[in-house]
Amino acid sequence: AEENDGFCFHKWLVLDEKWFTEDKRQNDEIEARQCSPLTDAQRFFCMAAETSTQLKKKMFLVGVTEGKKVGFYEVDCSDPANVLKKRDKDGKTVQARGMGAALFSKLAKNLHDDFRKIWPTGDLGVWMDLAQAHKGARDELQKWFKLGVIEQPPRSPDFNLLDAGLFPYMERCQQQAGSITYDEIRQSVKVAFDELTDLTVTKVCNAVRANFKVTMKHQGGNGYVEHRNKERVR
Repeated sequence: AEENDGFCFHKWLVLDEKWFTEDKRQNDEIEARQCSPLTDAQRFFCMAAETSTQLKKKMFLVGVTEGKKVGFYEVDCSDPANVLKKRDKDGKTVQARGMGAALFSKLAKNLHDDFRKIWPTGDLGVWMDLAQAHKGARDELQKWFKLGVIEQPPRSPDFNLLDAGLFPYMERCQQQAGSITYDEIRQSVKVAFDELTDLTVTKVCNAVRANFKVTMKHQGGNGYVEHRNKERVR
């Protein structure tokens, strides 16, 4: 750690998923849809399309490592097996926001194979937040990733390469494209991922390492302030 000026993400695959939405500024139909919301029968399964805000959206899983992007995977929320479940106040099982552990399990081999293209030898590991959906995929991921799974505390985006800089960058690029259909959302997100450079990923890695240092300096607690003296991510 000292030699690398902090934790190094080499041989660790950082995973997270994110919803990308249509550009509200470009779509005149949104106001009409908000006034006349869709019925449950008309809605796509598990918020894959219009939500209570009536924004079309698609979910994608993204993987990166130290200075490199690894993979980009669209999540098919029309398949109930891919969707996170939860119990409502009446004890009934309902769909929740997020991808389910079953999809992570199905993707485990693909994630490993794609990561192997970057690291052909040696054991590999996974870094992801401790969201409910991720917990159920731990065993399957550990079958393929022999270094194990680092489970970051949930709701701590400053310590996740994707939340700390790459997702905001991709979302900014995707929104600038003015996407208003599912195909346009898919295409614009793919373009944003393809345009990520090794330098951009490296900048975010350095920023996250700086956040680690600030946190350790303050010995954790609620006094932590995100490290802000970082190069602008482009």
